[in-house]
Amino acid sequence: MSFIERLVGESDGITRRQVIKGGIVIGISTFFAAALPSWMVSTISRAKEFITGRTDALYSIDEASVFRTSHSNPDIIAIYREYLSPGEVLPSTTELSHRLCHTVYGKDVKTHIKELKEHSLESCVGETNALMTKLDKEV
Repeated sequence: MSFIERLVGESDGITRRQVIKGGIVIGISTFFAAALPSWMVSTISRAKEFITGRTDALYSIDEASVFRTSHSNPDIIAIYREYLSPGEVLPSTTELSHRLCHTVYGKDVKTHIKELKEHSLESCVGETNALMTKLDKEV
């Protein structure tokens, strides 16, 4: 048995149907081999353009902002003085300020949600008031 007979599986040779099927498979493969890289390149370039445009927009918004950081924003300072840590600005010292103003991302989200469920909002307010009372007594 020759190599061709083993490859094709027929001793009579390749049939017309097999030639047509092979031609179709080669044609489709060639089409995808030629079209796929150009589609990928155009998709990647559009994504880069979008990201660049978004980044430029965020930087321009940031440059135009009067208050570029939260700790210099008088509204945030007023929220801390009146509600989160009455009388003083004590960020991240109370569970209430941590709960309402601070965010986590990525892998820490599930742990953060679990911690938030352990403390009710009422207990956070009570803790903040107790801390403020303690600080008032020290002063």
